[in-house]
Amino acid sequence: MTFSPSPDGMAESAIAISVVGFSIMTILLLLLVLRRYWIEQRQNERRDSLRMITAQLMVWLSGDDVGAKLADAPRQDKLDALVHLYQLVRGSDRQKLGQFAIDNRLLQPIIARARRGSVNSRIDAVRILEWVGQDESIKALKQVLLRDANPRIRLEAAAALAQLDALPYPKILVTALDLETTKPTRLHRALFRAAAPKYGPELVAMLRRKIPDELRAALVDALGWTGDYSSLEHLAAASHHANPLVRRAALRAASQVNHPAAAPWIFALLDDQDETVRELAAQTCAHLGLRKAMPKLREMERDASPWVRLRVEQALGAMAEPA
Repeated sequence: MTFSPSPDGMAESAIAISVVGFSIMTILLLLLVLRRYWIEQRQNERRDSLRMITAQLMVWLSGDDVGAKLADAPRQDKLDALVHLYQLVRGSDRQKLGQFAIDNRLLQPIIARARRGSVNSRIDAVRILEWVGQDESIKALKQVLLRDANPRIRLEAAAALAQLDALPYPKILVTALDLETTKPTRLHRALFRAAAPKYGPELVAMLRRKIPDELRAALVDALGWTGDYSSLEHLAAASHHANPLVRRAALRAASQVNHPAAAPWIFALLDDQDETVRELAAQTCAHLGLRKAMPKLREMERDASPWVRLRVEQALGAMAEPA
């Protein structure tokens, strides 16, 4: 004999299940509403906190003491307000905000974040340290440059140090950025140019070492930004290098130095076997106003390379006598 449930029993079970399910859904919905309400309340409170802190900081910048009013403000809110306000002010006010960050011990969590966390978080921390721009920030950025395992973050730290005129010696920079095994980019060249006024002799010393041609070209290029005419002799030596990358770098540097003493070796490069060197040599003649090169440039109007002919035409046009 088999047992079969009665229709009334099945209906009661279905109703009970529905009631339980409805109750669970109601509770879940209520929790979601409460969570949304709590999040919005927190956002509103934080927004009000940021407005208050920003307003008080603006009062502080005008010379009034607001230390007591900001003492209980959350540290993260103070830091976020500082970052926002920093983008709106200029000059000495930025320096004051940086000092405020140090005096209120706001840098410690940023320095910790620059050393640990996700890549994006560390990059954000590096950029905040850059705008603070005080000795403590520079020290932290140098540690990131030397120790971070991620090459992208080390490069961000180097760029920040360049903005603060605090780059280390070129040899340290080369090691930190793996430039003896990695091809330098435009950003790397910009870093060496930024370091050149302070480290000209060190750049020359590195050129005496055996280094990859790509790195040598970046260092030769940077010599043009030393502001020292004695670099011309090193550029002249680089103009004889076997790699056209280095010869082109010497021409770029000569354009930056902008001294006619470079004329003899620039003229010689008009006959270079590499067409890209001849192009740049023609442009350099025009940039330096080396009118003695004009007869040679007219001969080069028949150069086999259309790109050389184009640059020659432009150079002759730039050096033509005014009508």
